[in-house]
Amino acid sequence: MKAMKRLTVGLFLVGVCLAFPGFAAARSAPAFQGEGQGEGSQAGITTRVHAEGNPNRILDKLLQILDEIELRVKMHVRLGELVGRLQSRKPHYEIVGGDAIQGTVQPGGVSAGENPASAEKAGSGAKARLLGDEEKKGIEAGVVALVDGLPVKREEIEQIADFFETFKPGLRDQHLKDAFEALIKVRHIQAAFKDKLAAMEKRAQEIYKKASAEGADFAKIAAENSDGPSKSDGGNLGYFARPNMVPTFAARAFNMKIGEVSKPFASIFGYHIIKVEGKLKGNTPVEDQVKARHILVIFTPDQNKTRALAKEAADGKAKVALVDKKDRAILPPAYR
Repeated sequence: MKAMKRLTVGLFLVGVCLAFPGFAAARSAPAFQGEGQGEGSQAGITTRVHAEGNPNRILDKLLQILDEIELRVKMHVRLGELVGRLQSRKPHYEIVGGDAIQGTVQPGGVSAGENPASAEKAGSGAKARLLGDEEKKGIEAGVVALVDGLPVKREEIEQIADFFETFKPGLRDQHLKDAFEALIKVRHIQAAFKDKLAAMEKRAQEIYKKASAEGADFAKIAAENSDGPSKSDGGNLGYFARPNMVPTFAARAFNMKIGEVSKPFASIFGYHIIKVEGKLKGNTPVEDQVKARHILVIFTPDQNKTRALAKEAADGKAKVALVDKKDRAILPPAYR
């Protein structure tokens, strides 16, 4: 058996040397140093093997090298870490910019912009915890989770998932996860400005009352009150398709009627009030377009900070606490 093991190891290492000559030379040269011609090349190793003249001694050296390789692999790579890295390599991308709402989506429904390396970090990030019985007291019905202490409702998740189903391929479960992730980003950013939220919400409500009043000039109100760059054009965003806006904004705009003014709602950029002014039907739902104006009460004019906070949420760094463990199934990968 020992002879068979030596023969098997010898044949294996010969194959390794043939497949990876540079590696074999680099790792084997020190073991043979001074025992043959003293050359460091692959040819030198071969010369020393023949000069050795003792097959058992040669195999002993090869086994010694194999043991050293095995030890180094065990020292630097742990199986659990390797599996975690492989399971987490599912990046999700999104770009933010333009008039503080626009994004782009790549073919296959993957949004573009976020660094793929962040997906690897997501696998080792904090996981969502389950709220205790005492913590659940006083939580409003329909709340699925608290993100940095702020509620995410099932109705919100389902509305965005329904919107995704109108134009994105994929199963319902995936749409729910994508919707949940979009809302985790929003709540994580809102929590970063929690000291300003009450004042911002109050201001947005006051603007909404003016903008939704009968006969109100929405464009004029937008020019006077919006924090977005489009204020100079009365909040005009022109025509846009479903994939061209962040989900919370697009889902709202495409579900509105022409002439309707939305109540204030939050995206990753701040609080929006939308007025839909037109719709175009495309050959497919992806090609459908909406024409709208909006008023934005912005969280911060620092877009770099907004991007950084959105990336944190995508990487699993928000504090997510579930109300019911069954909803773990719709969590995005970074939080499961």
